[in-house]
Amino acid sequence: MVVYSLVGTVVLERQETEEGTIYSVVSAFSRITKKGTQIGEMPFKSKEST
Repeated sequence: MVVYSLVGTVVLERQETEEGTIYSVVSAFSRITKKGTQIGEMPFKSKEST
């Protein structure tokens, strides 16, 4: 799951456990600074297509 906000972007990984659902941070960066090497893109999925 990718979450966009005014302060930046975070990529979360959903995991199912015996206690319930948890989300782990895979990557996060500020809106201004996007340092690092891009290794791929996640396709955009609109809410209407869900």
